[in-house]
Parts: sequence; C-alpha cells; structure tokens
Amino acid sequence: MKFFVPEPHFSADKQVLNFVVEWRGESVTCVMPRRCMQVVFWLQPDADDARPMSGFRNGFCRSEVVARRKLLARSRRPVHITAADLSVLDRQRYPVGESRVSSRCANINGR
Repeated sequence: MKFFVPEPHFSADKQVLNFVVEWRGESVTCVMPRRCMQVVFWLQPDADDARPMSGFRNGFCRSEVVARRKLLARSRRPVHITAADLSVLDRQRYPVGESRVSSRCANINGR
C-alpha cells in the first residue's frame, strides 16, 4: 500500500524542518527542529540537507502519528514536534527498559 509523504522544507536558517499534514479537511504545518532530528534520526550536527530529508521520509509515520496526537490533544498551530514527543512512541514500542530516543538524548546532553 502506498501512502503520501509530504515534501519537507527547511527554514531559511536550516534549523527547522517544516512539513504539512492534512487534518480534518485542512492543511496544518508541523515543525521539527534540526536538533530533534539529530537525536531521533541519528544525524551528525554537520550533516548536509539530504540526510535529514531522507531520515524524515523514512520515519515520516512516526512524525505524523505525533502530529495527529498533538492535534487531538490541543489544536495549536503550528504543531511543534520534539524528541520527547517521539520518545513516547519508543516507550510504547519498547516498553521494557529505556527508550532508544531518550537514551540518545542523554548521551548527547552528557547525562
């Protein structure tokens, strides 16, 4: 089965990735900081633009699930997606022990 993956775009300063999801008949902009993508998709800080785009496309389902959950909980726009939001999915997927995202955050933050 094929599904639509929106075309992401970087902000002018290359620090935020923007993408659009359809929600109840309207287009909603979602934003994901580059720092979040470094943690979630294991990107190097100096990675070229192609790497985060590829990581986003491969992991779009996770990002979309988070965006839709946030829209259900509160309809603020744009939807800001963080590494913590994505780690919730990891905790649900890997219920025993520490999630992969939160352990990577700890390593990056020096904890």
